[in-house]
Amino acid sequence: MKEAGPNITQKVFDENDLEVFEGDLESRIKALAFWIDHKVKRKQWSNEEIAKKFAKRSTREILTDGDTGFMNPCSDFMLVAWALLKKNGLKPILIAEKIKPKKYNFIHMHFVIEFFNKDILYFLDFTTKNQVVLRKGEYKNQREGIETLQTVKITNDISFDQNMQSVLENNKFDFSGFKLEDIVAQLQKDNTPQTYASYVEKLPHNGDLYLDSDIQIS
Repeated sequence: MKEAGPNITQKVFDENDLEVFEGDLESRIKALAFWIDHKVKRKQWSNEEIAKKFAKRSTREILTDGDTGFMNPCSDFMLVAWALLKKNGLKPILIAEKIKPKKYNFIHMHFVIEFFNKDILYFLDFTTKNQVVLRKGEYKNQREGIETLQTVKITNDISFDQNMQSVLENNKFDFSGFKLEDIVAQLQKDNTPQTYASYVEKLPHNGDLYLDSDIQIS
């Protein structure tokens, strides 16, 4: 009889394992994007994984799993980025944006982070594909074909064990018109080998998350 293999227990990610980055602001945010790219891999989840994981995990769970879905990963990325910015002394402000894309007949959500560095306001946005945008100033949605219905700035602390829904509920976010089930159903419908192959084919910078910054370091 073949002996059973060793019982390998997955290591739970600890908040102390978050890194502190050195250098000027652009170098630090670039390192942050590189860190997230290596710690949270974008994968093609099964439809069962989409239903179980999408927008339902805490920062600890995301980093312990070490992955996110390749479609609409901004909520996962933003929780991890928020924790990293806090660790690096850049007090983050989570922006929850309720949006209405023209291509869909239901409401979506998008998440961005604003933060201050040396009394100057910046925002960090994980946008389409693998682009990470760093800009100076207040965040404003400038994407074509997307209408902003509501924007809420969350200044409260976010626990390492809170998921995004818990964060929004604790800050009395207005969920009217929004149904997570609609997004999950659309993701499952779009979750085909062809969609994933097309996504991978169009990724610039060898598929790695990359920083798009126009800030000037003085």
